[in-house]
Amino acid sequence: MSTVPAGNFANASSVGANTVNGPLFKGRDAEAKTTYIASVRRSYLQFLFEVIGLPIRPDYWDYQYKVSHRINETNTLNIIGVGSIDNFTVEPATDLPLSEQSILDQTPFIIQKSNTTGVSWRKRFSDGRGFMVSTLSNNFLYNDFSRYADNSAREGRYFNNDSREIETKFRYALTLFKEGWQITTGFNVQQSQYDNKTEDVNAGFSYDTSIRFKKGGLFASANRDFLRDKLNVNLGLRADDDTFLNNQSLLNTVSPRLSLSYSLGAQWKINGTVGRYYKLPPYTILGYQTASTLVNKDNKYVRADHVVLGLERILGPAANLSVEGFIKRYANYPVSLLDGISLANKGADFEVLGNEAVSSIGTGRTYGAEVLYQQKLQKRFYGILSYTFFFSEFSGADGSGQYRPSVWDSRHLASFTGGYKLGRNWEVSTRFRFAGSTPSVPTDQAKTLQLYPQVVLDYDRLGEESLGSLNQLDIRIDKKWNLKKVSLDLFLEFQNVLMTSAPEPIQYVLSRDAQGNPVEPRQLTRLPASEAALIPTIGFVLDL
Repeated sequence: MSTVPAGNFANASSVGANTVNGPLFKGRDAEAKTTYIASVRRSYLQFLFEVIGLPIRPDYWDYQYKVSHRINETNTLNIIGVGSIDNFTVEPATDLPLSEQSILDQTPFIIQKSNTTGVSWRKRFSDGRGFMVSTLSNNFLYNDFSRYADNSAREGRYFNNDSREIETKFRYALTLFKEGWQITTGFNVQQSQYDNKTEDVNAGFSYDTSIRFKKGGLFASANRDFLRDKLNVNLGLRADDDTFLNNQSLLNTVSPRLSLSYSLGAQWKINGTVGRYYKLPPYTILGYQTASTLVNKDNKYVRADHVVLGLERILGPAANLSVEGFIKRYANYPVSLLDGISLANKGADFEVLGNEAVSSIGTGRTYGAEVLYQQKLQKRFYGILSYTFFFSEFSGADGSGQYRPSVWDSRHLASFTGGYKLGRNWEVSTRFRFAGSTPSVPTDQAKTLQLYPQVVLDYDRLGEESLGSLNQLDIRIDKKWNLKKVSLDLFLEFQNVLMTSAPEPIQYVLSRDAQGNPVEPRQLTRLPASEAALIPTIGFVLDL
């Protein structure tokens, strides 16, 4: 951290950001005991979309800050905060093409605010035998999600989900060093508050729920090197409990973990991990009720068993190559009681996931392999290249145990991020992403026509259609000037250089006449696929 105040200002066509850092209350001391860093970002997308004629208005801010205070040689206090404000709306427009008319008709209004604030105290024992960390934090998430029959006038609201999540957490961890072992034990406690007011006119239900419950956990781990530091062993154990779910106890969520790493000489290393993990279902599931009854209290923690085995090769002081295989099995996964579909096969679009009666009867499996190459800056080049081949499948409630691909089962994932530093502070960098085809749920055209602008999906036909692959290349050119007290980075970025279209499901819009009025009798028109576009961006970063 600098001993004098400093700052960073960045601006591009879609976002602006400002970062400041430096000492606080320095006085005459050579080095301040208190330092800070803070940043704020502001979206410009709403102005850009207004200029090019799109009806959507994504408007957001986000911020983060950290204040560190060194009490003395063994005690440090940190205050950390992060938050965002997101307001997603649409604006009325006339003479829109059908593709943009569908955006105007079907886009939800979303107001979302989030904030997390925490304070942590780290005490290092003066005899060097360990340290302890105590953390107290609070976070909240406010979300208002609405759909209207007439977005232009914001009239005819047929769906609204107004929710608030508030969590207050305390975590304590004690780490000791003893005879080559690093042993960590601790606990966490949490007070949860969830309020949700939901109205679904088309489905004919509404509810107003408010739940309060406590959640806690115990954890321990031990780490040590053996065989002249060739073998590293890490053992872990955790258990969680809460006061909301029925028939729940710490013994139901005991989750052991073991990881091993063995050096096969100076350049080779083999790594392995096996572990069990538990996760409480999301608040949308816990708070759902019918007839003033919380119907999901008998659900269970989702269980995940992981097995990972990998081989790593050190290629030099700045590069390494690794190959890893993995198997993950899931149990107690929530399945909809309405249509028998696993929630892993839902949630690919704007919707409130889990806002229904579910049962913890689903299972799942994910397995595959990953190849990863990393090179730090060497001979002007740096980069990370990865490729993953995998399967991700989940079962529903039909009793047959049949697995269906999840909505994120793309089978292939590839990415490359890297750059080359030229002379005179010029730099060229690139980012490439590829994802294979993923399952898509077809639209129920009859029900969609009846309830339009609500789009109804036909989960009985899950897997009959699929999205195309994602294939995008971005290129960025930077030029930097380093002055005595200021540095300036001017950049030009081209997104989607290959001019490929983003994958999207088949979409429909209400047919309209030349004046923009719905034709009678009402009918749906299938939209053509979106055209690909090259997106140039120019911006700068100013360091003070």
